[in-house]
Amino acid sequence: QTPSGPCEPGYFCTGGAKNPLQQVVMEGHYSSAGAFQPEPCPLGSFQPVSMLVFPSLCRDCPEGTFCHEPGLAAPQDCPKGHFCSAGSSFPLPCPVGTYSDVVRAGSCKPCPAGMFCSTAGLAEPEGPCQPGYYCSPGSSTSSPVRLKRRCPPGFYCPQKTGINFYPCPPGTYNPSYGLSQAERCQQCPAGEEITLVLP
Repeated sequence: QTPSGPCEPGYFCTGGAKNPLQQVVMEGHYSSAGAFQPEPCPLGSFQPVSMLVFPSLCRDCPEGTFCHEPGLAAPQDCPKGHFCSAGSSFPLPCPVGTYSDVVRAGSCKPCPAGMFCSTAGLAEPEGPCQPGYYCSPGSSTSSPVRLKRRCPPGFYCPQKTGINFYPCPPGTYNPSYGLSQAERCQQCPAGEEITLVLP
């Protein structure tokens, strides 16, 4: 017997079909006319409705989500410590110097001043900058020696110092780098005035 015609778009017909609407194409898939099986929406996309006709109607996963396998009906939330741009097929770990403390993040936050983030994929900063050093936003180490971020002369830097240094108290000074406590500032010699210059 000659076939009566192709299966309708949005449906698929396996062998022995008696009508063009044999099986509905489910969510996450699509089919054009004459299909014998549904095609999945590709990686990085999803489709929440059934009977989809064109692959162009598959939706890109929105920012903050990912679609890790073909044929998804809904995207997955990007986990903490990661970020997902639109159309992502998998979450990417936050780079060194950044973190993400929320789900569905489209980008990561720079490590705040006074803190450091030395590994990728952090959900929160690892800890405070070490005494005697200062950590600007995005720091990847607690004691950034190579970046020349030791506390400058004239100031002291307790733990968790950001970009605002602490000047030695009136009547005292500090001629060296890396001071961590105000008590270690030296008394100004009698009859001398010492001028501080910001680095």
